[in-house]
Amino acid sequence: MPLVKRQSFEDVEVVRLNIVVPIDVYERIRNQSFQERKSISLLVVELLKQGLGRKREDNNQSHERSPRPK
Repeated sequence: MPLVKRQSFEDVEVVRLNIVVPIDVYERIRNQSFQERKSISLLVVELLKQGLGRKREDNNQSHERSPRPK
């Protein structure tokens, strides 16, 4: 399943994100008003555009671990 699903309706773009968050974060977001949830969604989309939502494998490849001393 792709991370971001896009559908366009004339001048409105709907973006559905499939991300995993801790349950307490989910509960806080769910209890926000529609306008606050919209702001959170826009923030997440902006972070993804900036590349801060990279997959973990990408990050591990760029930071090779040094071998542990025995």
